[in-house]
Amino acid sequence: MQRSLNRRRFLGVSLGAASAAALGSRVPSALAQQTQATVAPAGLNKTFDNVEIRIATIAEYYAYAFRMFQDEIEKELGVKLSIEVVPANDLYARNMQDYASGSTSYDIAYFLPYQLPDFAPHLDPLGQLLDQYGLDPQLDDVLPAFKNFYTMWDGQLVTLPFDGDHHLMLYNKDAFEDEKLQQQFQDKYGYELAAPTSYDQYLQMAEFFQSTPWRKDGGQGYGTAEGYLEPAWWYENRLASSGALYFDDQMNPLINSKNAIAAAQNLVECAKFNPPGANTFGYQEVENAIAQGDVALSINWSSAFRTSMDPNKSKVVGKIGTAVTPGMMVNGNLIRHDALCTGWVLGIPTYGPNKEAATYVAWYYSRPEVHTAFILDPNTGIDAYRRSSIQNEEFAAKYGADFVKTIEDSLTVGFPDLQLPNAFEYYTSLHNQLKEASAGGKSVDDAMNQVASEWNDITDRMGREQQLEAWSREFNALKEAGIEYVPME
Repeated sequence: MQRSLNRRRFLGVSLGAASAAALGSRVPSALAQQTQATVAPAGLNKTFDNVEIRIATIAEYYAYAFRMFQDEIEKELGVKLSIEVVPANDLYARNMQDYASGSTSYDIAYFLPYQLPDFAPHLDPLGQLLDQYGLDPQLDDVLPAFKNFYTMWDGQLVTLPFDGDHHLMLYNKDAFEDEKLQQQFQDKYGYELAAPTSYDQYLQMAEFFQSTPWRKDGGQGYGTAEGYLEPAWWYENRLASSGALYFDDQMNPLINSKNAIAAAQNLVECAKFNPPGANTFGYQEVENAIAQGDVALSINWSSAFRTSMDPNKSKVVGKIGTAVTPGMMVNGNLIRHDALCTGWVLGIPTYGPNKEAATYVAWYYSRPEVHTAFILDPNTGIDAYRRSSIQNEEFAAKYGADFVKTIEDSLTVGFPDLQLPNAFEYYTSLHNQLKEASAGGKSVDDAMNQVASEWNDITDRMGREQQLEAWSREFNALKEAGIEYVPME
């Protein structure tokens, strides 16, 4: 499925092989037959005389979503959509190379929100284009976590969301609702077995289920599954809930603060209670561990729950519960943030020849009715970002009111990815050091101190003043959202 995610590289340097493999692993081995969906016509009375609008995405998984409404959009707008699937390690590089020469291969830019600092200088202000053409993006319907962090740059709307990624906690009800296991856990740890509220509890439960048979089918059961191929995406939840930030207001790294080290220690200790081979797990492998009933606990993107409800892909339909990811006790208080790991957004490149038509198409894909259709179909892997979509009666009937509430609760405390020019390199450093610590190659303290040193080197090479300017935007947005550094005592 999706986002064991990876990233791309700054100015033409492609993703590493591991990242490309991880992104690819998010794509299911086979998709259902392509669905053609329709919603009520927008009634735009606009035609573009069959002009071609070029869109690139990174996998068939997302191309499936774009194609769902291809016929309808082409008919209503009089355009011809060209939907290309580009290998994950090529798309970012191709876009940056095009932009450097003042051109673009695609009329709609498709990219990860944390790449916004790299893309923003090459995008037209989308809010102005929408106003100019009389198109309402219905931003009040976009959940604040996504609107505040992933669509705005320099106070202007520059993108529209396409996929609202965030993490949830998932747990197997066979493990958690068994009365005998509940008593065994209570006797051993002294508190009730229920969805964990803290990462300390999460770790203890992973340990318990690793050593205690719990599967009803007699198979081997494991404590948890997370993605250790690119562990920074699973670390972000812990970092956010530790009370840390990426940097302080002067861009001194906080990644080796007491908070951040405690968060990394938990991730490293949890690695012992994953299935064999977890050091190569990306999204798809983590999702499979859930859907095959192999693990009692997991943290993954919310679309993993939808897969668990699909009888074509899951052995545990109706047996998976969801909750907000755990928090951490910091100075006597529980801090709890879900990571808004990755996602995808749409923008309009300054260099495109068909900006008006491209704006109409991007707007069409962001319509509430279209987005609702996306999240109802488990083959898209797209996660919700519109309030009206998760509150849709059909969505609740299909996936359950508990799932809807979990999404809503999670996104009140969403924590965004790092948004800096060349963020890929910062993430690569973090991935690599966390992988080495999780494999026992070095201590957590040494790993996080190495990350801090490498981050300073990257910042100096990129230009500290430029990087601080970009970080200050995110730092202030975090502060406005009530997310601030809380030093551990």
